[in-house]
Amino acid sequence: MDLMVMSDRLRAGVATKFGAGEVVRREWSVGLKRGNGTQMAGSADLLVETAGALAVVDHKSYGVKKATEKAGELAGQMGVYAEAAARELGSHDVTMWVHLPLAGVVAEVVG
Repeated sequence: MDLMVMSDRLRAGVATKFGAGEVVRREWSVGLKRGNGTQMAGSADLLVETAGALAVVDHKSYGVKKATEKAGELAGQMGVYAEAAARELGSHDVTMWVHLPLAGVVAEVVG
């Protein structure tokens, strides 16, 4: 699969799903300290900010079957990113998505 095709397909998908005027942040640094003292750090692949809403998008190189098998793990990792993004940017409406470029799929992660 051609990387430019995957990139173009993702860009078009983001515009379709989240509308015009979105702010797209790539490799957004995430840091979170919870009340119990647990600290977490990472990097969200893509953060899409629209009027009043955020979408966290994580790229994975595996296929749909493996993504389905790892749904709980994905939800945990992305939940941390979503919580940190909501705190940092002040949004309460945060959704999580996994981008599977080799399969041409962007799917919502519920967790």
